[in-house]
Amino acid sequence: MRPILLRVEQVDPGGVLLALLILFLLTLLWRRAARALGEDVPPLTSVAVLGSFLFSLVLTVGASLIISRFGFDIKSYGAMLVLGFVAATLWAIRDGTRRGHQPAIFLDLAIYVLVGAVVGARLAYVALDWHAYEAHPEAVLALWQGGLSFHGGVAGALLTGAIFCWRYRKPFWEMADIVAPGVALGYSFGRVGCFLNGCCYGVPTHLPWGVRFPTAAFLDGRPINEPVHPTQLYGAAASLVIFGLLLLARRYLRVRGHVFALYIALYSIYRFLVEFLRHGVTGAPLPDLPILTVGQVVSAALFLIAAAGMAATWRRDRGRR
Repeated sequence: MRPILLRVEQVDPGGVLLALLILFLLTLLWRRAARALGEDVPPLTSVAVLGSFLFSLVLTVGASLIISRFGFDIKSYGAMLVLGFVAATLWAIRDGTRRGHQPAIFLDLAIYVLVGAVVGARLAYVALDWHAYEAHPEAVLALWQGGLSFHGGVAGALLTGAIFCWRYRKPFWEMADIVAPGVALGYSFGRVGCFLNGCCYGVPTHLPWGVRFPTAAFLDGRPINEPVHPTQLYGAAASLVIFGLLLLARRYLRVRGHVFALYIALYSIYRFLVEFLRHGVTGAPLPDLPILTVGQVVSAALFLIAAAGMAATWRRDRGRR
């Protein structure tokens, strides 16, 4: 468990110069990449280079003063989410370009989906565990402490993705098929972040790979003083397996939307099974059906919807052929 990946308290002149150089090079590379992606960016003239340098200088000096005064923590959970988002976006750009789409469109789509997914994931998590936020509603905004619902994130991402595709007249289900493997890849990074953050752990176990988390507790608040299942790492491994299965299956799935639907179905299977070992707000048993949890009911519903959708569209496509 390492919730703080890195803490920066002091900045030496050499570090400032190195940060300035890296930021300056990144701004130049970004301009070059933007032009390659089809963005309307002015050519890299001497004035543009000077402007990039001044921008980098101001940003570096300002950040150095703030860090020297207050210190700066890089949270493990947030860092892994960023890495996951970057991995998913790069995958969508790579695969989308092969299918004839402009790379820049996936950068714009990524922003839409990111906002929708984070908002939806946070709202769903807070709704499921509202008693923990009722006394301190300001904690709802503390995303760096963890607490995101994947199912809520999917709902938010689908809504914003649909709005984006309608706005820019893009085929929604084709875009969803392109993005789906990247989501599976990015999800694995997020689960590693959960492991480092010490959240989303499992129930006690005596297996040799059990992990102790200092903050682990039962649903009633009692501390867990023994090893628990590292369900976060189970999720990361399962998501990588799903990523591989999607790459294999998309060779044979010709109907739009089927790759995305397959991802939802495979994720639902994994989530339904791992819920038996998880310990969190979604691991709470249902009052009327205590053998199942909230996460299992939602996963079962999503699996049925995905399977029914694939069956219906496959028959319709077969009939047209």
